[in-house]
Amino acid sequence: MQGVGQGIGLSLVLTLPISYLIRGGVRNYLSPVSLTGSVLIAAPALKDPCFRKTILFLPYYNPEEGALGFVLNRPLHKTIGEVYPTPSTFAPVPLFYGGPVAPGEVSIASLRWVECPRGVKFQSFTNLSESLDIAPEWTRGLRAFAGYSGWNRGQLEEEIAANVWFLIQPNRDLINMPHPTSAWKETICQMNPIFKLLTEVPDDPSLN
Repeated sequence: MQGVGQGIGLSLVLTLPISYLIRGGVRNYLSPVSLTGSVLIAAPALKDPCFRKTILFLPYYNPEEGALGFVLNRPLHKTIGEVYPTPSTFAPVPLFYGGPVAPGEVSIASLRWVECPRGVKFQSFTNLSESLDIAPEWTRGLRAFAGYSGWNRGQLEEEIAANVWFLIQPNRDLINMPHPTSAWKETICQMNPIFKLLTEVPDDPSLN
């Protein structure tokens, strides 16, 4: 198992424009707006256990290269210091499941919602050590991700077109994720009341 600080270093400050291209709360994947900074909501029909009932944030997207994301609503109920050799500065940071790619690698990131200007701030850190000097604005919202989620060129677009994912704009609750256990169901039901029935279907049909 690899240690901390092997992930990709990324920085993102996303301010949401008033003219954000959304259709019925779900962004059309053919929109010219970049998918960077978007949130993915797993469709109720998605059964893959790696992504079942997940909410992901996309800090990186390039139509020629693909996309990278982190699962926001699967806390592992441990701190990074309990699982990985970590500088004491970062030992208390909560650890989340980030995705099925490179599960032995851990990325530490500051991810938080800001109101002025309204948007998302994201910064990931690599090569962590006690001497790493993190600016005060990035010390809030720190969380660690074991693994990450990745898509090759065109793969995510195809999955969105097939209704595997719903693509929506971020908001305070999705980014700060105060209630990860109920976040997926609440978000799906807000998107469309019809989805409420689908959220009640058990993962194992034999239990229905």
